Amino acid sequence: MSQVKLSVGMRVFDQEVEMEMTLPQGPTRLGTLLPVFRRVSDSLVELSARRAEEQGRTVSCAKGCGACCRQIVPLAEVDARAVARLVDELPEPRRSEVKERFARAKERLSEAGLLPRLQDRREFTAEEVKTFGLEYFRHGIPCPFLEDECCSIHESRPLTCREFLVTSPAIHCADPKPGSVEGVELPSKVWLALARAGAGEMSGRRFVPWVPLVMALDWAEGNPDEGPEAPMEKLVERVFLELGRKPSAGETPGAIPASE
Repeated sequence: MSQVKLSVGMRVFDQEVEMEMTLPQGPTRLGTLLPVFRRVSDSLVELSARRAEEQGRTVSCAKGCGACCRQIVPLAEVDARAVARLVDELPEPRRSEVKERFARAKERLSEAGLLPRLQDRREFTAEEVKTFGLEYFRHGIPCPFLEDECCSIHESRPLTCREFLVTSPAIHCADPKPGSVEGVELPSKVWLALARAGAGEMSGRRFVPWVPLVMALDWAEGNPDEGPEAPMEKLVERVFLELGRKPSAGETPGAIPASE
């Protein structure tokens, strides 16, 4: 596949940043561009963490702290399909073990009475998202990739996971109280831009589609089609436009998890 180099400039906080990208030439899909947008996400996170340190705040996230791996973890649809592909490509017996963890997570959601509401997330209101997120966390359902309190797919972890960092003491993450967890401010979130870009031109932009990580396998099995290819330049432009825009008045905030 032929490739082309593209330079994209964007304003990050108070500075202009230019990113060089090597992209597939011609028509493509967002899924093909996901590795590129992971690098964009990592760059934004690095700049944001450096800014926090300049303000006297140090990122407290460390290996062995898996509290955030028990949150809902919203994924853009393109990332949910990537998670499903990753699991399918695992060698046995690991593939079966990880699939069993996904199945157990779904069972626990059902037993807790949370599964129907999570499947109906399009109807969430803003306040319901906050209360539901806390209730979900209280049940302590771990991410299927969590092993010994560490991410077993760290290099390939979803964008949402890459974009969640805190500077407050890590102990607060396991028992969050109002105002006790202080996150690193990002100028914008790539996972959310991809979710919006993948949604296309929906009437009123009322709902930003997202998939809970623990339901990614089931969702991807039922939604395998990414849709038609589009010119690479248009896809990149669409994502960067979404990175720079604020939520519209018609966009339901309840469609976005409370961490947003």
